[in-house]
Amino acid sequence: MSTPRIKAREEDIYEVSSWEKRSPKRKTNVSLFCSLDGADQLATTDTTKAVRACVPTEAAVDVNIERVHKRSLSGNSDHSYIMFEPVKEEDVPLYQFYERNIKERISFCRSPKSLSPVMWCGIPESAYANDSGSRPSQLSVVEQLSPDAQDLKMLWCELPEVKESGILERISAQELKLQEAIFDFIQSQASYIRSLKVLYENFIKIPEFSDFESSSCVLSKHEHDVLFSDIVQIKAVSKSLMSEIATRWKDGILIPDICDIIHRHAVLPTFLEYVKYCKNRVYQERTLKELKETRLCFLEVLRKLESNPVCQGLSLESFLFLPMQHIARLPLLLDNIFRWLVPDSPSYGICKSALEAIHKVFVECNEEARKMERLEEMFVLQRQLEFKDCKVIPLISASRWLLKKGELLKLEFDKKTFGRSNRCLRIPIYVFLFNDMLIISKKEK
Repeated sequence: MSTPRIKAREEDIYEVSSWEKRSPKRKTNVSLFCSLDGADQLATTDTTKAVRACVPTEAAVDVNIERVHKRSLSGNSDHSYIMFEPVKEEDVPLYQFYERNIKERISFCRSPKSLSPVMWCGIPESAYANDSGSRPSQLSVVEQLSPDAQDLKMLWCELPEVKESGILERISAQELKLQEAIFDFIQSQASYIRSLKVLYENFIKIPEFSDFESSSCVLSKHEHDVLFSDIVQIKAVSKSLMSEIATRWKDGILIPDICDIIHRHAVLPTFLEYVKYCKNRVYQERTLKELKETRLCFLEVLRKLESNPVCQGLSLESFLFLPMQHIARLPLLLDNIFRWLVPDSPSYGICKSALEAIHKVFVECNEEARKMERLEEMFVLQRQLEFKDCKVIPLISASRWLLKKGELLKLEFDKKTFGRSNRCLRIPIYVFLFNDMLIISKKEK
């Protein structure tokens, strides 16, 4: 079906220059530093849920979980040392399931003084949706019966090795909260890397998508680049961060400070791969939608890949959204560490700097994604508008974006009704309000 065209009259185009703009400016960022009221109960409530610790070994090619084993030295059970032993990678929950569970865990305050929900960073529901488009509020029966279900309920203080060590009786409540916050960050990172690995191995590198010389390939190189841009680089950035954290956490049950590692990686140029990915998100969504609607062979291959058990019923869209989802959560995770640090501790300043660096990257991701959305919207509008009997105005501009659009009624009084009450005519018009211009148009019949 052809796109309806709209024509504008020259007298109905007004430049916004001297008059004061009364429309509220569009917000340029999202509130990140949300309050976690009642987080003092985070580590002690029975209803609190989390994912089992997932720490990769330094030499591992891909993310492995390291299980902590305590071995007491003879003669003194209070002294122990830790050794790490890798277990199966399948034990790590996918990030989408971890995200859903952790969001439900901390989205409601557990303080008796406050039960208000925590504000989140505008993550769309589609990030959690399955093929049917629904997002269940609780884990499904399949998830509860999966091998990962037990891991989804574990906190650092609930680890058997931690309980047996007696460390919980020797550390303060503040130290316990700090351990849980760092533990949460590590879990999130490890789970995220596992989901990226599924995206890479089950979608990006398969011959049907990547062997461009083969007749069985359903994507061109350009389409492949648009769909999976910078995923490989983002995966490398995340694994590098996780590997350095794992190297530091190898000598004991207590997790050492990792804020300096996070800060060092956050200020590296490689971390800006997230910005590049978010900038391409609009074209990625459009390309995937067009391929689904116009290329049957692609749709058949995609359905086959999504039915693979490694995807656990998740769609390609949920995997493609992972980088945006993760960069939105990183400031929240780091802020939770920061709030439990003592102001005069050596870690306080570097954690604050790391938080500022992560926040800066996230804001830049938001801005670039918003710019591309605006530009895409202007391209669509340029094709819809038809300037008849008036000067054509080029709409495409980096400094122009649409604020409001919609249908209105223009009231005109019929002046030909002499000696009688004026008749009011209602004429439908369509209005486009930009940040620097107003266009009044009417739909073509």
